[in-house]
Amino acid sequence: MKKNTKILLWGISNITTNYGVEGIVRGTIQIIEEKIPSVKFFFQTEGSVTKTINRYRDLNNLTIESTLINQGKGFFGFLHRAFSFFVRRYLKKYLPLKNLNKYDYILIIGGDLYTEGGKDKYWPYPWILLDRTAELLNSKAKVFIWGASMGPFENSSEQTLKALKQHFQICSGIFIREQGSFDYISNKFKLKNNHLVSDPAFVMSVDNNGGKHENVIGLNISPGPIEYVYGDEIKNTIKIFKNFIKSLTLDGYKILFIPHVGRDFDFMSDAFKDELKMKNVKILENNIGALNTKKEISNLFALFATRFHCSIAGFSSNTPTTLLMSSPKGKKLLKSAFGGLDNGIDLKKISEKILNERLNYIKKERTQIVSELTVNNLRIKKESQKAGQILINL
Repeated sequence: MKKNTKILLWGISNITTNYGVEGIVRGTIQIIEEKIPSVKFFFQTEGSVTKTINRYRDLNNLTIESTLINQGKGFFGFLHRAFSFFVRRYLKKYLPLKNLNKYDYILIIGGDLYTEGGKDKYWPYPWILLDRTAELLNSKAKVFIWGASMGPFENSSEQTLKALKQHFQICSGIFIREQGSFDYISNKFKLKNNHLVSDPAFVMSVDNNGGKHENVIGLNISPGPIEYVYGDEIKNTIKIFKNFIKSLTLDGYKILFIPHVGRDFDFMSDAFKDELKMKNVKILENNIGALNTKKEISNLFALFATRFHCSIAGFSSNTPTTLLMSSPKGKKLLKSAFGGLDNGIDLKKISEKILNERLNYIKKERTQIVSELTVNNLRIKKESQKAGQILINL
């Protein structure tokens, strides 16, 4: 790569409201910076430029740009922002990217953008990306899919599958984060340009000078994964968590609710408003970002997470973590990273009994679990970091 290489990070419209995406952004920059210190990164947002700049103020080599009129400010900026939301949510289209030819490379980031949305009727992927295939093809930049899960595409039409293959073929490389996705995409589309790595969020490092909170259990109960499995019928799942929280507090544990995407804070604040009135139950401050959230997670006795990247923050902190698996990517992550599903519970089979059995196992085997996580994380981070060298070689 040449000096002052320009890389556009693209694929999602906002990199502040989802801490998993923030972990990917920070991990990606860390991975590539280690190989190419002079690289410059860019992101074009359909959200607030000011909020995004403030969140990433510590990253001097990341420039935030806007696809909106007047950065979404003023009357016309507001109208453009409202228009972009409508188009993105209901028509599954992004606003056109700007000045694509100034970039040397485009990395399509976001993690699960090439998967289907289950029962989530507003899930826009992968169609929202396929709409930009011609635009990417006509740019001078080399395009890479970076740190992705893939498929399955069981509900996709032949037209969509054809568009996916065309999209994949314009890419100079496809970096896939689990063995299951790698095997699936290789067999389904007969691709030769894919590379198996680990999720870049595994390498996002935090400064942590705090002490371990030996009696604090972290709970990430996010509406998205629950709706993915159950649609609108989520009351019984909430009841299970309420009973679990009651049993934890009776055993002397403190509870820390951990938001990880935009809806999480409001959802947990409302669904568990009675529990939050209790002395030993708190919720992490809203909009504190991925770094501060990972610091809190690293101090927990244990973490139960419905969000994929919230669990990565736990695993990579050597915190005993249980992923409550909703979609195929969760199983693929655990199998690829840890060789099996011991650190996961299928959200379809969740019960108070199963949650308590898992916690009892963690209490009994915590020292061994932490030891195994420490060893595995060294390997996983190396697998994430090798993506930088592969990118240079390509």
